[in-house]
Amino acid sequence: MARLTFVAELDKIEHQYAQDTLRTIESSMEEELNKLSRLTGDWAIWDDTYAFIEDLNRHYVESNLTPETLANLHVKAILFFDASGSLRYYYAVDLDSVTRIMLSHSFLAHIQSHPELYRHEHGNGNIRGILAFEEHAFLAASRPILTSTADGPIRGAVVFLRPLDGQVLDVVAKNTNKRLHFSLHSPADGARQQEFARKLLDQNDKEYSGRVIFRDLCNQPVCSIGTQIPRIIHKQARRTLAIYAFSLLIVVLLAGFLFWHSIDHKLFRRLFALVEKASPIRGMEARSDPRRPRDEIGLLSASLDRLIETLDQAIEQRTRMESEIQEILECSPVALFLIDRETRTLSWANSKALELIGRTRKEAAGIPCQALFCPSPDGGCPALDEGSWSLETESVLPGKGEEPIPVLRSVAKLSFRGRPHLLEAAMDLRHQKRLETELDRAKKMEIVGLVASGVAHDLNNLLTSLVGYPDMLLSEIDREHPFYEPLVTIRDASRKAGIIVLDLLTLARRGVKGEDFIEVNDLVDSFMASAEFKSLRRLHPSVRFRREEQIGEAYCIGSVVHLSKALANLVRNAAEAIEGSGSVTIQTTRVELTEPRKGYETVRPGRYVVLSVSDEGMGIPREELKRIFEPFYTKKKMGRSGSGLGMPIVWHAVKDMGGFIDLKSEVGRGTVISLYLPEKEPPSREEPSTDRETLSGRGEKVLIVEDMEDQRILAEKALIKLGYQVTSVDDGARALEHLRREAPDLLLLDLMLGNGMRGDQLYREILKTYPNQKALVVTGYADHARIEEILRLGASGCLAKPYTIEQLARAVHQALYG
Repeated sequence: MARLTFVAELDKIEHQYAQDTLRTIESSMEEELNKLSRLTGDWAIWDDTYAFIEDLNRHYVESNLTPETLANLHVKAILFFDASGSLRYYYAVDLDSVTRIMLSHSFLAHIQSHPELYRHEHGNGNIRGILAFEEHAFLAASRPILTSTADGPIRGAVVFLRPLDGQVLDVVAKNTNKRLHFSLHSPADGARQQEFARKLLDQNDKEYSGRVIFRDLCNQPVCSIGTQIPRIIHKQARRTLAIYAFSLLIVVLLAGFLFWHSIDHKLFRRLFALVEKASPIRGMEARSDPRRPRDEIGLLSASLDRLIETLDQAIEQRTRMESEIQEILECSPVALFLIDRETRTLSWANSKALELIGRTRKEAAGIPCQALFCPSPDGGCPALDEGSWSLETESVLPGKGEEPIPVLRSVAKLSFRGRPHLLEAAMDLRHQKRLETELDRAKKMEIVGLVASGVAHDLNNLLTSLVGYPDMLLSEIDREHPFYEPLVTIRDASRKAGIIVLDLLTLARRGVKGEDFIEVNDLVDSFMASAEFKSLRRLHPSVRFRREEQIGEAYCIGSVVHLSKALANLVRNAAEAIEGSGSVTIQTTRVELTEPRKGYETVRPGRYVVLSVSDEGMGIPREELKRIFEPFYTKKKMGRSGSGLGMPIVWHAVKDMGGFIDLKSEVGRGTVISLYLPEKEPPSREEPSTDRETLSGRGEKVLIVEDMEDQRILAEKALIKLGYQVTSVDDGARALEHLRREAPDLLLLDLMLGNGMRGDQLYREILKTYPNQKALVVTGYADHARIEEILRLGASGCLAKPYTIEQLARAVHQALYG
């Protein structure tokens, strides 16, 4: 009976532990596959990968596909398949030497024999499993290639291969706390199976021998991971049972001895006394009765001591486990509250929960749940009174002396310390809400930008002629001519209109991205010496303007016009914020961040030139800080200086330079706005030539492709006057026809052709026949991606509309001779 009850129950526990170990091996392998699948998804659902599968651009390979990258990810190979299932590109490394290698044709053929890896019918496709080849096994994951917003159509698939080696097995061994052995199976080692893994468990009196057999992508047994688990509990149980049986035997013998002793005391001693009295008569000697040893009692005591010691160890282990679980709950990023369902008060909360409600553990104990987060206005509990159990529902926590904190709540029933409780889990959503606000602001700016870019495009086409023709006429007449001054007025007014267009394009973020080297101190000095700044000082005579320079030369790359406009807007706003007297300070500093700096927005680590404008004005209310960079949001009087576009232009000018903005303001004390501009190395000191003869042509052939007739004629006349042989056409078809007859030295190409194909499409078509054809792109509107694409194809540069004759001459000369 003891064998069936005591030992059998312990055997069940030990057998369950062995099965749990095998399940841990299986779940650990599943988790490794999930990690690889998530990593594959990060690469597959990415705009860069979406473009790479089409054009196989070198920039993607150099930036992302390096031996160090794959070694850090512990990935053997990354394979890119297009939508038809063809292998477009792969990159493989030797993880031991961290060098690139080529995969064998047989291995590639083996991979391509699994079409489920590279054919996805749906955008949420997720194929993962084990792939065996020869004497090796790999974890394989495949995801469809989509855009970063998970949009289609599917352009193919990305396949990641991670070797099933010691590093992966070490992770599994760490989870099981057991030594493991790994072996590969041939296809004939077992029958087909539907589940991912099959667990086999054998046993003897000394140990359990268990292994998990895993299948590959074809549902064939491919490998196994096994372990041996000593039967410690079984051995101890049998030993304890033996000691128990032996002790029971001792007890029976002792009881028999006591029974014998009682009989001896009451019966045999009287008989012995009678014998002793009769011994002189019969000549008999009395003999003493020998005593039996009692060591069995000591064995029973030792067994009980060992049992008590085992119980003490179990209690200590349970206490340690409870302490570890408590530490895990305290470190959780999710706020956890335990609410007594009967008293409806707080019983326990972790550190994150106390942080959210702004109370100490002592202050929070016994607080009614309605005071913490219950949304019911009548004081009732939706969960207990109405049976409404919420899973991931957005709500708010009132906090303590702060704005309500948005959270994602979940509620569950459980028992705690013998009493019914509710477990409230709350995830802080403040960061997510900030991101949503930024996204909403970006969408608003995008809508305004679409309108602004359309207007700017039409104005640029008109201004090209208004700037170019006066410039051409001025070169033909002397300063004494009666039309000289009117032409200068027309040209200068057109240039100012061009600056306004640049503002619109900055707002739209669709202008030609500036790549000028800017010395920030020189830019500030130029602004403070400008007529605009002098006019500003006259408008605000009681405002003191100060300049503080704490660094020497400091360079960044961007648009001089846009950054100058941004500085002018900041200084103007600072001056207008001062009522009465006060000071405005322009300061330049240098900073190197080794970790992100949090502020109005988070500044990434790096070296920056910081251009700051501070004032002693009225300050900005906290509720308005979130909106000051929105288009058309202004507190100024419209028509005086408040167009509502100044701060959005600042924002986009800085973002086009890859920078960040920090803003600190206090009502009644003033405002400080700091522009963090990425610092660059100083450029070479070569000054561009302005000699008209140096920039003139020497009979080179130029083909102009421009659909706007007035701009086509202007460019043709200007280039002929500069000494070039010029031919002009108005669409791509005529350009291709001309190139078949005669290849020009330079192609002057409008990016946004209105007739037929676009400029970038035309240039791509020309390069198929004339791969070395030089080209100069002219545009008044284009997104940066399209401009960068045509520059990667080989175009020498980009000339923004409107342009002067000198700018055209310089750009053509640069395109021809570098």
